Amino acid sequence: MTKPFPAKWPKEFDPDSSSISAESFLIEQMTEEASPPKLHRHTTGQLSITLNGHAGIVLQEGYWGVPVACAAWCPAETYHCGVLSSNAQVLFAHFDPKFSSLLPNVPQRLVLNSMTLEMLKHVSQKKLKYGDSNHSSKLWEVIVQELSLSTVLPKIFAPLPLNPELRRLTEQFISDAGCRNKTATDVAKALNISERTLRRRLLENTGLTFAEWLGQIKLWVGISELRKGKSVEEAAYEAGFLNPSSFIVAFKKVFGTTPSYFKRNV
Repeated sequence: MTKPFPAKWPKEFDPDSSSISAESFLIEQMTEEASPPKLHRHTTGQLSITLNGHAGIVLQEGYWGVPVACAAWCPAETYHCGVLSSNAQVLFAHFDPKFSSLLPNVPQRLVLNSMTLEMLKHVSQKKLKYGDSNHSSKLWEVIVQELSLSTVLPKIFAPLPLNPELRRLTEQFISDAGCRNKTATDVAKALNISERTLRRRLLENTGLTFAEWLGQIKLWVGISELRKGKSVEEAAYEAGFLNPSSFIVAFKKVFGTTPSYFKRNV
């Protein structure tokens, strides 16, 4: 089950320290669930990269899902709260605002290329901070430059519900391929509510109809499968599309390009 949480930072780390230029670490533990999510902010910019499981970021304007091998960027002083599933692994990086001036000045979700992702894993595993050595500083400079060139996920992609029941439902649909064939009638019956109530709650929480919400879930799974190295055909069927053509049409409508182009160039 996904839970909103303030991150459980390593004991030696303070995200608001004035000594931070660039630093990263892996988070696999949550603090106690915050319901409703407790938005907070840092004096440093925060990048949270989903490595495994389901993760997202709650902002004042809504709740964004962050697929595998993608990241949520929150500039310094941005109110936010992380959301993780029980099996999630998230890599965090914090940046001094001056050092990260090349990055967006508004929250964005970034699609990381494989080199940038591996470099972030490396500096995290080796505990390399900017300023520790000329080598580590050069690595962080390249990372920031690469991040500034990352593809940005559109805001219309995967706006997720904050409602706990709908959040659990969303995670179930992402995790279980069999769920993605269910109709609104099936889901409403399982939740013991009317179909009309289900549709109203989804619209209120996400701005999406049931069909649009389900389509976004399928795209979430599809893009995650592409990032894992699956072919367009494999990703399409794993996500629950009837055929690769349906996947391509839906993908292009949201991302403005085809899955094959995305896979080759991101």
